[in-house]
Amino acid sequence: MTVYVDELRPWFPVVGGHAGRHFGGGRESCHLSADTLDELHAFALRIGMRRGWFQNHPIMPHYDLTPAKRAAAVKLGAREVTAREQARKRWEARQAAKGVDPATKEHEIERVLERAQRRDAVAAKYTDPVDDAEEVG
Repeated sequence: MTVYVDELRPWFPVVGGHAGRHFGGGRESCHLSADTLDELHAFALRIGMRRGWFQNHPIMPHYDLTPAKRAAAVKLGAREVTAREQARKRWEARQAAKGVDPATKEHEIERVLERAQRRDAVAAKYTDPVDDAEEVG
């Protein structure tokens, strides 16, 4: 079973859409995803997630996790990945679902990753550096 969590980061309605509503604008969260839906739901249950919290997103079915749930997931063996790694994995899965060898369309992944990088840059504008300094110190 391979289950993944990306890094915690603040989400805002302008950037993350749904996450701002669930956790309050600017609170940190991350995504829990897996190679299969069965793996995802079984693992989510193990860390106390409700099935109603599942987000059946067409690109990446996932659960949004709070920092505490992320810590529980990592403790139980979830693999930590960057948002870029997770974006690449989703893209490769979509290509495979279409019956396309991802290696033949490698140039397309760069566009996907650039879009994710731009989204992260927008999110960074809304991060309060004072709050970050307090958390680190």
